[in-house]
Amino acid sequence: MARAYDNGMGNKVVVGQLAKRRARILGKIRTLEREADDLRVIADALGMSIKTFDPTYRINAIKSVQTKPARNVYFKTREGTRSVLDVMRELDKPCTIEDIARECEQFAQDPITRSNRLKQIASVRTIVYKLQARNLIKEMSRDGGVQMWVLK
Repeated sequence: MARAYDNGMGNKVVVGQLAKRRARILGKIRTLEREADDLRVIADALGMSIKTFDPTYRINAIKSVQTKPARNVYFKTREGTRSVLDVMRELDKPCTIEDIARECEQFAQDPITRSNRLKQIASVRTIVYKLQARNLIKEMSRDGGVQMWVLK
């Protein structure tokens, strides 16, 4: 009868990876708790400012509003697909996702910096894969492991 629990090398690898994942999640929780504490301090300061101008104002009557998730700042609403297709038509040659992203900088609502470059590339990659699924573009080659894309 086989044992469900094996204390071999495989378990050490799994346990190690699970421990790393738990550590990352705990770190994220700590970061979010600090951010929540900072936001509470700001909210309290705003409440005191309101009281300065109107001492009778009931601060506790202010209800929270639901915030929307961060929007894509790399393209205007519903413009990502059109922008990527326009860039690919303009380049008229096989190009990488990074090439497309570099050319799409002109359509960005906010400036592309080193800190948000990877997010911009990820946004373009998502659009490229969706275009591939819609059969509008195809993967041309993988020279040196790099994907090249062309219009169909």
